[in-house]
Amino acid sequence: MKKILFLISFVAAFGLLVNAQLIVTDHGGNTLNGMVHTISGPDTGEFAEELDLVNNFGTEINVFAKKVELSVITDSENYFCLGSCYPPNIYEASNSVAIGGGTTLSGLAGFSCHYNAKGNPGTTSMRYVFWTAENPTDTVYVDVNFVTGPNGKEEILTYLNVYPNPASDIVHLDYQLTEKDSWFTLYNMLGTEVKHIDLNDNSGSSFVRVSDLNAGVYFYTIGRGSDILKTERLVIK
Repeated sequence: MKKILFLISFVAAFGLLVNAQLIVTDHGGNTLNGMVHTISGPDTGEFAEELDLVNNFGTEINVFAKKVELSVITDSENYFCLGSCYPPNIYEASNSVAIGGGTTLSGLAGFSCHYNAKGNPGTTSMRYVFWTAENPTDTVYVDVNFVTGPNGKEEILTYLNVYPNPASDIVHLDYQLTEKDSWFTLYNMLGTEVKHIDLNDNSGSSFVRVSDLNAGVYFYTIGRGSDILKTERLVIK
């Protein structure tokens, strides 16, 4: 069952990556179309995440966005900005932003999502959907988990650096977690597990040899038990 779920998720993400005119990435250039993106912060005060909007084609597009509340902590508050900021009670942008052919819109001029737990720790899950005026039925989305805890306590996975990316021989992992007994799994584009290691300590460094794998796009997941903490793309050359 777990393999089937990953297969559906990764194939869907790959389809979005190949066909979408609009690509949503983080500031590190990691594609987020159809993926879950987790950020953490304090349970008091507002924090935000900026996402880059990449025009994958050669002509200008005009991008709209909306938010969908998947699971929201009671009494928390969220809003988003697309060119201008919309109040929490507005779920769909009334104006679009223009992105030139083959260019990226980033920072405050692009898209940002904002969250304030207002003293209520937990996880709020939001879906942000994007489409263009030129092709309204061609939508892409990113699910964002806002994880908050008392006094700024962060999520279980507090630090992760997976490098190099692209990789050809060995992939290194530097990590820090608030709990022990996590795991790292690498999947191919068909959702088949190709590498797995256990992360038995709260923090440390480990590695995975990938020289025996074919070149291409893979996905790695950090998890604990049945919980997925982070999923990102890894390129093997």
